Amino acid sequence: MRLALLKRQIVLWLLVRIIQVPVLLLAAPPGDSILRRLSGPQPAVVLVAAALGVIELRRRHELILMGNLGISRTQVAAIVIVPGVIIETVIALFGSL
Repeated sequence: MRLALLKRQIVLWLLVRIIQVPVLLLAAPPGDSILRRLSGPQPAVVLVAAALGVIELRRRHELILMGNLGISRTQVAAIVIVPGVIIETVIALFGSL
């Protein structure tokens, strides 16, 4: 169950990052490089993906199931936040090259 949740969080992070591209295109001033903006870390993307993950868990009533399986809320929070943080860290490391 934890691996399925990690996979779902990576997909949610990817969707939020894809949705961010047209928003940055519309909000960027003329002549500004969008690649420079996308190569930097985006903590808001991690927070939005984590919030969507929690909403998805509540919608599917999986929080109660996880509690019955012995997975605490702090572990659920870590499972929801960690994939986005790791991916954004990798983007920050390789985006600065």
